[in-house]
Amino acid sequence: MYTAKVAIEYGKITDGFFKAELVPKEVGPGGGTLAFLPQGVSLTGSVMSSPNEKADDQSDKSKDRIWGGQSLYGTTDDSYFFYKVD
Repeated sequence: MYTAKVAIEYGKITDGFFKAELVPKEVGPGGGTLAFLPQGVSLTGSVMSSPNEKADDQSDKSKDRIWGGQSLYGTTDDSYFFYKVD
């Protein structure tokens, strides 16, 4: 069973959103990135430490949301975002 933790100690605010890494709880391969996006802020290439990389953020930017992944390619349509529920 794979268990990961959100490593907020290495997190930072970039382009208006908070970026944190997913790291294995134990030693081993794995990982990814989480972006906590407030209402009105778009996901950018900075989430992958690639400011020049284009992110085609197709999410509903009128809501707070979370995006998670290992690559921007093919992972920016609406189905890859989790939304805050009122």
